[in-house]
Amino acid sequence: MLKSDLQFTEQCLGVNPKSYCAWHHRCWVMENMPCPDWEAEIQLCDRYLKLDGRNFHCWDYRRFVVAGAGRSAADELASADRLIETNFSNYSSWHYRSHLLSQLFPASGTATPIREDKYLHELELVQNAAFTDPSDQAPWFYHRWLLQGRRPAASILSCSVLRGGQMARVAVALSRPARPADVGLTLETGESRVTEWASPTGESSGTVWVAAAPAGSTPTAVVMTSSESGAEQRLACNGPPPALPSGGAFGSDTSAAAGSLLNQELDNIWQLGEMEPDNKWVLLSSVVLMWALDPRQHHDKILEAVDELMKLDSLRRGYYRDLRSRFIIERKLESVRESGLIELDLSCCHLTAIYHTNHMVAMTTLDADNNQLRALDLRHLVATERVTAKANRVRRVSLPPGELCCLRRLALNDNDLREVSDLVGEDGPWPSVEELSVTGNPVCEVPGYEEQLKERFPGLKMLNGKAL
Repeated sequence: MLKSDLQFTEQCLGVNPKSYCAWHHRCWVMENMPCPDWEAEIQLCDRYLKLDGRNFHCWDYRRFVVAGAGRSAADELASADRLIETNFSNYSSWHYRSHLLSQLFPASGTATPIREDKYLHELELVQNAAFTDPSDQAPWFYHRWLLQGRRPAASILSCSVLRGGQMARVAVALSRPARPADVGLTLETGESRVTEWASPTGESSGTVWVAAAPAGSTPTAVVMTSSESGAEQRLACNGPPPALPSGGAFGSDTSAAAGSLLNQELDNIWQLGEMEPDNKWVLLSSVVLMWALDPRQHHDKILEAVDELMKLDSLRRGYYRDLRSRFIIERKLESVRESGLIELDLSCCHLTAIYHTNHMVAMTTLDADNNQLRALDLRHLVATERVTAKANRVRRVSLPPGELCCLRRLALNDNDLREVSDLVGEDGPWPSVEELSVTGNPVCEVPGYEEQLKERFPGLKMLNGKAL
């Protein structure tokens, strides 16, 4: 009966190769087969992928039968290579290749997504594929994975003691999301050590964590231990932030071999851009390459390229505006950090989104006036005392939980807040806020909005410029 069902589902797939139920039923049959022929199923997948290399139902089934057959990642990589050689426009094969390479050649102590020698080989391979047909998006997507998959290990960005409250609280910002237990995050307070941390956003793995010191104790330092190397990073509470790495706060350290190859590739892409001036993939890849090499050195060229992409690919103008906002914020944050300031001015930058709020934890002031922001997520800004975001298009504001919020002054004039709930959520009240201004928002037309705001901000002394 099971064998007949295999034949039946194959007939059904001949009619509709993307039938959810046929593929799922075939999985059930193979799971209940006393002696399943896994190799025959792999050959069936090969036949269907030759017909349509982007049939993700078949790709899912292939992963299922490969696990059942106990087939090695090396054999699967060879199969993916054959599919790419047949048609290098097969994005699914490139994507599968990235997963297999991560298994076969895992990165160890480097910023590259896979082992560096293999990484350099893959860069050359995908460059040849992309240059063969510059308009084909599949190799370019794989190229972006190679460049943007470069992630350094988690590190401490800053450590701030929060004001107010009966207990001393310490906010720690990490360079990338992590669980405190996984990175050995510990708060030292003289004789005691605190390992319990809370996320202001409620995430299980986040970039900002807050711990409370025991009553009567004084926080001294935060320690993080690498699970891979055992190396320890220690930062004094309210001490100066760590020095920036050679690649900057948002780049990654690149070896001499990788840097040489990436610079050569950037030159080649610029030459290709002269021959293909209207090719968005070439232009976008140059942006990613410049960012991977040195975002500070290439900052102006990156912004020029993004502006050109808005003209070439107008349907995705919103994506490019967000990308431009990200690059501007990265450069602003590095400049502030290098100068030792704790006030961040992002006004009049044509921003459509605010990125890297984990790098803003130690900032006491944020000025985001006169931009094009539609949302304002301040949950990471647990040490910030003043925020102004006038003359934007903000429809939603997210504040830190009330007990973690240090905000005193919040100015949101001339935005698009329509209900009190657009400004306040369920993590209040927020007694620290003393001055609030929302004039020029539709919410001001809501009957009783002032009383609702006073209820959510019980410490208010001034509302819309008027003393209470």
